[in-house]
Amino acid sequence: FGTPHTDKTQTGPTHIFNLGHGISQYTPPEHVTALVEAVHSHSKKLRASV
Repeated sequence: FGTPHTDKTQTGPTHIFNLGHGISQYTPPEHVTALVEAVHSHSKKLRASV
């Protein structure tokens, strides 16, 4: 499952979120912010369950 965290205070599984073809230049910045926050939230939940 990916590579070790660079932050040694964190434990649990790691993952890489990839947008594939990227984000359209017309995507509202607040939508990108919501996406990043959702990925971070999910990541924290994964690490907490280990």
